[in-house]
Amino acid sequence: WETGASCPDVALLAPIARALDTDVNALLSFAVTLSQAELLAAVKEVCQLGEEDGAAAMERIRALTRRYPTDAALRFHLVSLAMGMPSLHGWPEAEKAAAWDFAEEGLAYVRQHGEEGLRPTATFLLAGLLLNREKLDAAEKLLESLPVLPLAPQTLYAALYQKRGQPEKAWDLARIQLMTGGQTVLQ
Repeated sequence: WETGASCPDVALLAPIARALDTDVNALLSFAVTLSQAELLAAVKEVCQLGEEDGAAAMERIRALTRRYPTDAALRFHLVSLAMGMPSLHGWPEAEKAAAWDFAEEGLAYVRQHGEEGLRPTATFLLAGLLLNREKLDAAEKLLESLPVLPLAPQTLYAALYQKRGQPEKAWDLARIQLMTGGQTVLQ
């Protein structure tokens, strides 16, 4: 395979992709991305659909993700919409969990494969989602990986401390942020 004398059997593509921590599309160098205009049109379509029918919007989000599996920018925008659908439409817990599972997977993909400019924001959103889902250790690990950004990871740290039953630590962080205009570095 390495010398090009032969190719792997098609049945081996999925196991090879799994072993290399990638997907078959990336393995075969298949990467279709939308133009900026197409991306905006897709997001607008999902937003309009979401105003009327959250379940239909979520299905459209999943369909677009399947059609363009390697477009990290599209996935980032769709995942951002998917995160808000359950709250906007008051979905039952099972549907909410499915949407958030999808969002968690999508944000992890963007963190790994997205453009450098999207990765910190995807990390921030994923940390917030994990925090909301009571996955505190995973959220803290992501927060620790973030540089100090305009997204202010400190605000999520305050929520993390609150959920861990450390209100004094949360209050101290909030007080420091107020005194320094949000320019705190966590120690």
